[in-house]
Amino acid sequence: MACQQSGTGKNTTHLVQKVDNIQLHSLILACEQPYVVVNFYATDCKPCVREIPELIALQKEHSQEAQVIFVSLDKEKPDSQELKQQLSSFMDDLGYFSTSYYYNIDSAHKFIQQVYPDWNRSIPLNLIFANNGRLVDKTGITDKSELELIMNEDKSFFREEASP
Repeated sequence: MACQQSGTGKNTTHLVQKVDNIQLHSLILACEQPYVVVNFYATDCKPCVREIPELIALQKEHSQEAQVIFVSLDKEKPDSQELKQQLSSFMDDLGYFSTSYYYNIDSAHKFIQQVYPDWNRSIPLNLIFANNGRLVDKTGITDKSELELIMNEDKSFFREEASP
């Protein structure tokens, strides 16, 4: 399981995979881009749906800087194939043709609690990591410009630190 770039082809079926804590952590560390935005969303969350096109635009415009990993917290259906199809259609409709993931909410809570202990289980939630696994920042609903600012401020911090 590797960190993957979004494709641009049309008529591509979106791939959806279940993820667990270890796999999600591995995805973050596998990214070649300096920053990884992990977006936790649900398809029935209006603010989540509203921000996803912004996150897709961020990834397209800053493909060398940032990778977005979309993780659905939609309630898993008894037949996970049904959920996979629902999520695939949802992301296809938004123009995202790369792999996304779904997560059991209780498992997600454990992962998030490790890096963001005060999380109140509200979504959307965006965790911005450096590709070494360091949490840079976290946001609720966001847009491309806020994430650009967060990444630029983080880079500025390291440039200042390196100065004599």
